[in-house]
Amino acid sequence: MCDGWRDVTLGSLARIKHGWPFKSQYFSEPLPGTPIVINIGNFSYTGGFRFDSTTLKGYSGEFPKEYELGAGEIVIVMTCQTQGGEILGVPGRIPADGRRYLHNQRLGRVVVHDRSLVDPGFLYWLFLWDEFKRHLFATSSGTKILHTAPARIEAFEFALPPLAEQVEVARLIWALNDRIELNRRMNQTLESMARAIFRSWFVDFDPVVAKAAARQPFGMSADVAALFPGELVANERGEIPFGWRFRPLVEVTTKIGSGATPRGGSAVYVPQGTSFIRSQNVLDHEFEWSGLARITDEAAQELRGVTVRGGDVLLNITGDSILRTCVVDSAALPARVSQHVAIIRPSPGMPPRYLHLRMVDDEMKDFLIGFDAGGTRPAVTKGQLETVPILVPPDALLRRFDELTDPLFRRIDSNRRESRTLAALRDTLLPKLMSGELRVRDAEKLVGTHV
Repeated sequence: MCDGWRDVTLGSLARIKHGWPFKSQYFSEPLPGTPIVINIGNFSYTGGFRFDSTTLKGYSGEFPKEYELGAGEIVIVMTCQTQGGEILGVPGRIPADGRRYLHNQRLGRVVVHDRSLVDPGFLYWLFLWDEFKRHLFATSSGTKILHTAPARIEAFEFALPPLAEQVEVARLIWALNDRIELNRRMNQTLESMARAIFRSWFVDFDPVVAKAAARQPFGMSADVAALFPGELVANERGEIPFGWRFRPLVEVTTKIGSGATPRGGSAVYVPQGTSFIRSQNVLDHEFEWSGLARITDEAAQELRGVTVRGGDVLLNITGDSILRTCVVDSAALPARVSQHVAIIRPSPGMPPRYLHLRMVDDEMKDFLIGFDAGGTRPAVTKGQLETVPILVPPDALLRRFDELTDPLFRRIDSNRRESRTLAALRDTLLPKLMSGELRVRDAEKLVGTHV
């Protein structure tokens, strides 16, 4: 053991407190001032929250005030619905964003006994350490749904470094994580720019409206403006630009189909192999790498009929995450998809980003959810998807949109690649720092110019 380190149990440093069973009849849209009930679906598999890309639930009922969380507090997941237990024990730190957050059941609140003994930031990263996650998995109950409990969490034993070293470990790992977060926020800005162009051109028809009023479209060159007509015409779905038309999705794609489940149960899942994309990997506008499963080459061969290609649009077609959609990250290829995810492959000349932005639009989601063929769970079928109306502008305009937004999406992809590199470095350093195999001063040399 390193000098100054000592063996402890987590329970000697902190208490894990159960959440409160908030009543579903008081859930609502998160209106301004309404507190938000944190759900397991709001967590990222790599730690932290995904409030901006997952469903938020406001709460309008009464509740004990002790279950309101303060900025900086840590909560961890105590229930996981996958057999591998990937999200069991994953932590999130309450942001200081002016919103109120509530401590839900199946989440554990971390209450530190004495901050002169342990740094909460160090504990946050401890919860993402493989040793801790293995402990929770080994002591969990349940089969299809895994559960842990405060006593099992508090029983975890580990070697605790001196407080000063705890702070330095947390500082170094947070620095890597902050760079990843910066890239994420930058990508949000770039995606917002692309979406703004899409909405102006293809939803609000701003250039057409301007030309109809004998005005030059704002901020647009003459050659691009010439690609737009100068009038709107009546259509059964509302006014659309002259010469444009709606076509069913099946006519602008070469493939629409859902995935499948590999045979062989848990044995087909391996650390290295063909990517197996599940619904948790599909977020609106973004392919989520955390929680990406891998399957054996033999299992992938059996599922060759659900092979994903570059440029494919992925759409969740069942469950709580229904209708979340993104363009597949080419770095995840080769890949297959689960039965909860549909592959939508654009025809030649149909830009994947245009089709994706059509599918992610709120009006389109309202249209799709109206089908609801799932019975007890919401679902959309292949046949229903094929009939979805897609507004198709002239090919020249589609090409121009693709040319204009391509640099934005290339920068987004570059940022995501850098973030994956940083995440891999973080995940490599974390167990070595937690175990004392690597000291902070040596880890800083490995981090170098990354942060």
